[in-house]
Amino acid sequence: MPDAEHKENNNLSAHRKKIITEEILPLLKKGTAPWQKPWDINNNNRFMIPINGVSGKRYRGGNVIHLQAVAINNNYHDPRWYTFNQVKKIPRAYVRRGSKGTRIFFYQPKTKVYQKPSGEKVKLDVGDVSMFVVFNAEQIEGLGKFNYNSYLNFDPNERAENIVKLNNADVLYHDVDKAFYVPSKDKIYLPPKTAFPTEEKYYATLLHEVSHSTGHETRLNRDLSGKFGSESYAREELVAEIASMLLCYDLGIKANKDIENHAAYIQSWVSIFEKDVNELFKAASKAEQVCTYLFDLEKKQDNTQQNVPDVPKVIQPQVKSVPAKQDSIVKQPPITFWEKVVDFIKFCFNVK
Repeated sequence: MPDAEHKENNNLSAHRKKIITEEILPLLKKGTAPWQKPWDINNNNRFMIPINGVSGKRYRGGNVIHLQAVAINNNYHDPRWYTFNQVKKIPRAYVRRGSKGTRIFFYQPKTKVYQKPSGEKVKLDVGDVSMFVVFNAEQIEGLGKFNYNSYLNFDPNERAENIVKLNNADVLYHDVDKAFYVPSKDKIYLPPKTAFPTEEKYYATLLHEVSHSTGHETRLNRDLSGKFGSESYAREELVAEIASMLLCYDLGIKANKDIENHAAYIQSWVSIFEKDVNELFKAASKAEQVCTYLFDLEKKQDNTQQNVPDVPKVIQPQVKSVPAKQDSIVKQPPITFWEKVVDFIKFCFNVK
């Protein structure tokens, strides 16, 4: 691999290590996981998922977790982030002097062909990594207030129910105060809906278990064999936590979940990240795959409904009323003078 690309990958790895050691691990060791706090309950229940202030789209993958952690560590309550050039294009807006930007990375996968000294050509999966520096809206002067309710144009609960149905894993209710997914049966078990303090908490819990179910071998085929307390189990729990956070945001469901065995999960995640800084970013990538999978089910449903041909209308033949007798009489045009002369000659000479 060329030195420039090797250096680029080293820079990305160094950046990820810095994110984990400076932003994520300190929060975890205080008992706070950024992916468990998507809504700012103390600030009018506003969502805290980082979004680009110009496009309105949320960031994806590891960038979501990184910006979320930066926001928590700096007590930012505005979810919008902008590049310096984006701010320059906003009239009367400017980045406050002395503000520290946050680096984010975008990875674009592609394949390149390299030639070995022997002449053999080898295809390698590589990718372009682009780096941007962004600033939170609270670091910027001259921005208008953000409308936290403007992005919803659907019923969140109705849409969540539809996604659960399309996922096709049975949801069963039982009288035990515990929610879980059983891969061998492909079934989700939940307490009754009335056992949850709010509808939002119910749907947040349901989407968490649905996220687990996407790992089934008939769906995304993740490793679901881990037992509680194992690193494998903790990795899958991290995927489901991040995925359910993103699903709750995308669906507009405002709920911070009360996580069972919170301390045990936190300790497992700390241990995993200290061994390999890439684990968090792998989990974030898998969480995005969960969201893509579930929302693609919606798209397929929409396309199917759009492609169903309309029921043909029965067109009755138009019957015109015909006046009796009158239309059966064929009117002849008037006979001309010369026609009369010809008829007279034929008559005189008996010509037929």
